Parts: sequence; C-alpha cells; structure tokens
Amino acid sequence: MEKTSMYKKAEFIVEQMGESNQLGKTAFDTSITDMVRTMVREGSLAENILDVKNLTPETKGVQIDMDEDRQYFVDAIESKGTAFETSFRASHEATFVNGKRYRIDIGMLATEESKKPEQELLTVPELVDMIKRNGSDYIIRIQDGLFMYALYRAATAGIWADPHNVEGDWSTGVVAGDITNLNTVITKQELRCHKFIASDTLWQVMHNVDAGDVGDLAGEIWQNGYSEKKIFNMPMATTIRGGLECKIYTKTTGVGAILIAALDATTGSYAITDDAGTEIADLISTGQVVIGDYFYGVVTANYGQVVDIDSALSTIHVYPVGPFTTGDVALGWTVTNDGKCFDFALPNGEQWTRLYMTVERNFLGKIVRLGTDKSWSKWEKNIFHWMSWRNMGMGFGDIRGIAMLSIKIR
Repeated sequence: MEKTSMYKKAEFIVEQMGESNQLGKTAFDTSITDMVRTMVREGSLAENILDVKNLTPETKGVQIDMDEDRQYFVDAIESKGTAFETSFRASHEATFVNGKRYRIDIGMLATEESKKPEQELLTVPELVDMIKRNGSDYIIRIQDGLFMYALYRAATAGIWADPHNVEGDWSTGVVAGDITNLNTVITKQELRCHKFIASDTLWQVMHNVDAGDVGDLAGEIWQNGYSEKKIFNMPMATTIRGGLECKIYTKTTGVGAILIAALDATTGSYAITDDAGTEIADLISTGQVVIGDYFYGVVTANYGQVVDIDSALSTIHVYPVGPFTTGDVALGWTVTNDGKCFDFALPNGEQWTRLYMTVERNFLGKIVRLGTDKSWSKWEKNIFHWMSWRNMGMGFGDIRGIAMLSIKIR
C-alpha cells in the first residue's frame, strides 16, 4: 500500500468518526491493519534486510508444538550452514543448530492498549501520529530488537574457527582497512558480502573524510551529502534507533585464578590474564568477548567494563566501575555480553558504535507472519481504545554470513 493510499484511509476514518462513533470504529477496524503494516514495512530495519514470508495454518512447514499450545515453522538450513533459532518468548534461550532444518517459533507481538479522546482523532495528522507512535513504532522496535539480538549473538557466538567480530579506531578519521577486515570475515568462508548495517550515528561519521581522500567530489559531498548510502559499492541500511540493546543472557565463566595487573596510569584500566593461560585466551580467539562487555571477579569489588582486547597477549583491559584488587584473585570470574547493538559509551569517556555485514537476504534468514495483522477497538464514553497485534517469528538459516566491527569514534 502506497503512503498516499494510507493517508486516504486515514481521511476516510476521520470522516466516518465525524459522522458517528460507530461508523468511525468500523472504518478504523477495517483500515488500521494495512496502515500499521505499511508503517512497519517502511520503518523496520529487520524488514529491510530479511524477506517476509506470509503463512497460513495450512502452509507446508507450519506445525503445532507437541508440548505447548503454539505453532512454529520448519525451514531448511543452508548447505554447510549453521542456523540460529530465536524467539520472542523470554523463557526461550536462542540456540545454534547444525543439520538440515531448523524451527522458527511463532509468537504474538502485541502493542499496548492505547487511549485517545474523541476530539484528538478528528484530524488526519493526529490519527496517523497515534497509529505510528502507539502501534507501528512498538512493533518495529521489538522486531528490530530481536533481529539485532541475532546479529550480535551470532557475531559473538564463539563457535567459529576465527572470530566474527573485529575492532577499529576511527577517532581521528575513517579507516578503510577496518571495513576490509570486516568483509574478509565473510569472504574467507566463500560467501559474498552484500549489505552493511549501522546506526545513523556511524553514517554521519562516514562523512568525516579529508578532502584529499575524495578529491573533486569534496564540494559535492559537503554541499549535498552522499547521493547513495553505499560503501565499497555495497548498500548500507541505517537506523535512527542507535540505542537498541538486547540483553545477552549467556555468560562465560572462568574457573582458573586470574592475575590483575596494576592500574595503567595512561589508560586507567587493569590488564587481566588468567593463570591457566587458556580461558581468557579462548574467549579472545573465538570472539566471545567484545568491547563494552562487563567483567566480574569472584571478589565483588572487582567489577568493570572491557575497554580493550589484546589478542597477541591474551589479555583483556578492564576499566573499573568498582574498586579492583591487584595481584592474584581467588578462583572464579565472569565476562558478560552486554548486548549494545550499535551506539554505546564506556566509563572512560570513549564513544563506540558497531557496523555489521551480512550476505544477501536469500541466504540469511526470514521473518514469517502467520495470518494477517489484527486490531481491536472500542468506545468508552468519548474515549477511544485500541491495540494491534501480529503472529510472527524470525529465524536465520545461515549465520556464517554475519560479522561485526566495533568502532571507536571518539
């Protein structure tokens, strides 16, 4: 549905409400699902990257869970690929799957009930704004949150022979070599890079190039900006939701004793290794620890945030949030993924963001929707109540084609 058609539907709803509340409610119930779906399609990062497959209960692959009253969709895993099963259910822990097939759990994604006085619904802009803020924006954020959770989790999974996440420092300008390193994670698996994903914050940083680097194009770029969102002739999808975060509940716990070096006067951080020489090294070599993660020693006071990772020395550098005790610490420590999908700040004042690379959508995953979007509404005196919902799921048939670059921008 075109945006002009969506506004025509809104005009029709307002016209009907002007005649009677019941006519308005009927018009609203008829038109609202198309309007919400249009706004979600236009604004969702996930729907920009993944294909959407519409299902019915009779669609091949749709099955009913044997133990719970819910449905799921069975899809094929790409050849030599590793699938990633996600779920909107808080109790369900996402899992990695090798084999021929994987399941996409289908759950209900519902907005909160919205209430509006009658007089605020009698103009088209007010009505469209209500639908956008209280309907589509909520669905977009939940969808995109699950999507970014999957990308972040795949990049830090620790199941790869080589890490799927790398680091870069752009605090003094864009470094093209870091982008090459990101793409190499994909290409060395004999996969083809297709699209970058970033926040609008990073897209603005991309404009921070020296005139000498762009030559005759400098004037055009500074006057009109980039004509297309592309890097290395590949498209970049961006989102204004740079603050998206998705709590990663998996924790990596060490059993060996750790050695906390004295505070570094220059960086203000502690260099941490373990006496076994392998636990932290394995975290680093498999990409399970990234900038921004939290470190907890067995002593409660030993608590801070990872601000640097030295793969050569198998060392993580932790900026203290609480006081630290230097020297050997008793057995036990934990590093926890924090799930900051894009923009985040470290306690030492540094500003970071993340850039992702994915393969072509047909080889990545899909969003599935069971049935059509639905809505409910009622009048209570002069107050209009409504909510919208959809039954959907999201899955990734091959996560080899996902890589992440953490970038220091200030």
